Amino acid sequence: MFVRSLALAAVLSGAALAESVPPAVLQRFTLAGEDTLSVVAWPLYLDEPALYILAGAAQGTASLLRSDTRLYRRLHHLRWSVRRRNVFDYTLHLGHGLFDLGVMAAFAFGDERARCTSLAGIEALVSVAATSMLLKRILRVSRPESDETRKRYFNGLRDDALPSGHTMSAFATAAVIASEYPSSAPFVYGLASLVGLSVMKRGWHWPSDVLLGGSLGILIGRTAVKVNQRRLSVAPGSGGLALGMEI
Repeated sequence: MFVRSLALAAVLSGAALAESVPPAVLQRFTLAGEDTLSVVAWPLYLDEPALYILAGAAQGTASLLRSDTRLYRRLHHLRWSVRRRNVFDYTLHLGHGLFDLGVMAAFAFGDERARCTSLAGIEALVSVAATSMLLKRILRVSRPESDETRKRYFNGLRDDALPSGHTMSAFATAAVIASEYPSSAPFVYGLASLVGLSVMKRGWHWPSDVLLGGSLGILIGRTAVKVNQRRLSVAPGSGGLALGMEI
């Protein structure tokens, strides 16, 4: 009974809030929501270059499946330390969804180009979360930390190695930033690559997980920039953040 009352109160408060919001602002948020749904449905917006990327990712992932365990053991023994601290323990966090979301949110306080980057990046990260969760639940690949000598497919519901969500998030963020700031491409893609190495060092993912996650991240990031052509942007306003649109 309490849950029903709480749900009813939430609906009523939401309706009241919607009535108090100016129609123009409500329309802009609706357009932003539509753009986000479009990015989530990224396979429908693939252009010719994106199809080549997808085909290459599929072929590369299929090739790595046969040598995943051997290649993983080689990469897992990489060492990179600064002052006796493992660098990969720090670069791992660059692929955390909340970290990348914070980076994209920070762009909202810049100029017009930065605000467009912010919105496209946030839309891309929403799509990354949905895509990653769906594929993980379908493929159910075991993680190397459970047994690095053997890979299991379509296993238990807790097995969710393929694809690497951290790598997908890092490369989606990099793709959006590089699209708006081309000169930053070597830097942001370099950091994203470090995330891929980091998740393998932790024993979370196989090389094929990282390749597929990175490729899908690039596709999703490119799609977010493409869908965002209506130039919706987020900017600081007197009452918090304001949403603007340039046709």
